[in-house]
Amino acid sequence: NVPAMRVLRSQPGETGREALPDIVIAIVAVFGLVWMYAGELALVVSLLGGLALLLGALGLVGWLMVTTLRKVRGGGNSWRLALVGLYRHRRASLSQIAVFAMTLMLAATLILVRTSLLADWQAQLPDDAPNHFLINIAPEAVEEVDAFWQERGQPLDKLYPMVRGRLTELNGQPVKQAVSKDENVNALNRELNLTWMSALPEDNEIIEGTWFDENQKDGVSVEAELAGQLGLSLGDELTFTIGSEKVTESVTSIRTVQWDS
Repeated sequence: NVPAMRVLRSQPGETGREALPDIVIAIVAVFGLVWMYAGELALVVSLLGGLALLLGALGLVGWLMVTTLRKVRGGGNSWRLALVGLYRHRRASLSQIAVFAMTLMLAATLILVRTSLLADWQAQLPDDAPNHFLINIAPEAVEEVDAFWQERGQPLDKLYPMVRGRLTELNGQPVKQAVSKDENVNALNRELNLTWMSALPEDNEIIEGTWFDENQKDGVSVEAELAGQLGLSLGDELTFTIGSEKVTESVTSIRTVQWDS
C-alpha cells in the first residue's frame, strides 16, 4: 500500500529524475496510440501540441492562484499551514493543479459531446420511427406475426427478406487477393446482409447503372462506399458464399444510401 501523501508529494531524497524515463515512455506511448487511431501525423502533433499549451496555461493560472493566496492574511492555523505547504511545494502543487484541472475539463468535454451527439441524433429521427425490430421471421410465419401485432395496435411497418452471405471472390479471384491490402475493408472479414426487392427504397439513389426491372432476376446492386473500397465497376462479377452454396452475380448498379434515414 502506498500512502496518498507519497503520491502527491515527493519524499526527502527524491528529486523527480527517477520518474523521467517513465514520463518519456508515457508520452511516446500516447503519441503512438493517437497516431495509430488518427492516421495523420499533422493531426496528432496539433492535438498533443494543443494539450501541452493548455497544460502550460493551466499551470500559469495555478501559479498565479498560489502566489495570490500566499498574500492573503487572516484565517486559522490550518489555512495558513495549507497555504505555506502549497507555496513550499509549489512545483508539485502547480503540476497537480494543472493535471487535475485538465482531467476535469476533459471529463466535462466528453459529457457535453455525448449529450450533443445524442440530442442531434434524436432530433433527426422522425416521431414515428420504430424502436423495436424483429428478425428471423420464417416466410410461412409472416402473416401470423403480422396479425399478432395488428391485434395489439402495433402493425408491422415494413418487412424485408434477408440472408447472410460472405463475399469470397471478385471476377473469379479470391477477394482478398483482388483487393489491395492497403484497403482495410471490414466487409471482407464478416458476413454481409443481402436482401432483394422490386422497388428502389426512398433513401437510396442510383448513381451508376440501372435498378432491376420487373422481369430481371439476375445482378446485384452495391452501396457506393463499399464499391469504392473494393474498386468495383459495372459488370464485375461477385461471388457470395451463402451457407454451403456459392452464388455469382454481376454488378448492375451502384447506389448511395442515406444511413441516417
